[in-house]
Amino acid sequence: MSLVFLGGYTRDIPMASGELAPGRSRGIACCRLDRETGRLSPLSVAADAPNPSYLAPAPSGKYLYCVNELETVGDAPGSMVSAYALCGEELRLLGRRLAAGPLACHAVLSPEGRHLLAASYNGGVCVLPVEEDHTLGEASCAWGFQGRGRDPDRQAAPPSGAGSPRGGVCVCGRPGNGPAPVLPGGLAAGLADAGGKRGFDGTTGAGDTSRGV
Repeated sequence: MSLVFLGGYTRDIPMASGELAPGRSRGIACCRLDRETGRLSPLSVAADAPNPSYLAPAPSGKYLYCVNELETVGDAPGSMVSAYALCGEELRLLGRRLAAGPLACHAVLSPEGRHLLAASYNGGVCVLPVEEDHTLGEASCAWGFQGRGRDPDRQAAPPSGAGSPRGGVCVCGRPGNGPAPVLPGGLAAGLADAGGKRGFDGTTGAGDTSRGV
């Protein structure tokens, strides 16, 4: 059986364009995929996931991570990252951690699965260790950045759109700013703004500025 997971916005959220994206999702949907017809059959919904706008499945297929793209957590600006375990045809919440600022928008596991990188559109990038029980530990390092993009209406602050470590490099995206750089040197995490590039130790998750370029 092939399963497909779908995220979305459960709450209205403002876009950088000034538009309001309506919250129509119920949470993370788990669907069965018919590989012959392409048909998706709904199985369950993890309704405890607020604004699960980006999903990052573990290679084993037994765990799923997502960002919770929020403007505030409690009364403070911020957003979260959640960890789930797949139990049959349902997701069970393992726990949540704070991301690096509001509007977390991208998450990706490092190649060996020891760390989860999470990027926030209006915040920065953080590295969260993946524990032995597949929960997320507190951020081992996090970076905020200075600068602005080419579009003053959308990029008054440095937007960390995405970060993707692949076999020793990390491709980091910046919305609307053209091609993202490729950062060599171990597991390099970076932000595609003016000079905002950082690395971290692939074993401990600690920040390692010597690996930035």
